[in-house]
Amino acid sequence: MSLNAIIGASTAGAAALALIASANTGSSEYDTIIRYQPATSPPALSAMNVTTREEATAFASAEFWTTDENLDGRIARSEYAAHLGRMSGADDPSVAPKDMAVSFQLIAGDDNEITESELIASREIAFDEADANGDGALDAGERRKFAALIALQPLNIALGA
Repeated sequence: MSLNAIIGASTAGAAALALIASANTGSSEYDTIIRYQPATSPPALSAMNVTTREEATAFASAEFWTTDENLDGRIARSEYAAHLGRMSGADDPSVAPKDMAVSFQLIAGDDNEITESELIASREIAFDEADANGDGALDAGERRKFAALIALQPLNIALGA
């Protein structure tokens, strides 16, 4: 069945299709009207992409909403453990780094849940600590330190020492 048979005798429709089809180089007039173009993926959530304090804040917000698996606006200990397990690249993402309980408690405080503002504050503190020269921008070495502070990795491993 031809495309013209599908859309009927609509002059406006035929003109629009001819215009679209003429933009498709290398094909006949009605072969390919719409080409599939997959959406580009957003950049991976990575502390190594953070260079400014504003990016640290945005990173923390994105990290919060990807960690809050049940979307209740709070990160429970189990959600945080699973998140750190994924960040560590462990074969079993349910196995979080051994310092997870300490990290969770430092961020969560007395209520044993992490809110978005608490996670943002913790990531901003990590940014400030990683920004060794205090210029407000992280160079490559400072980004590695920031990532290590967040992932609870020993700094000598994160810094390639």
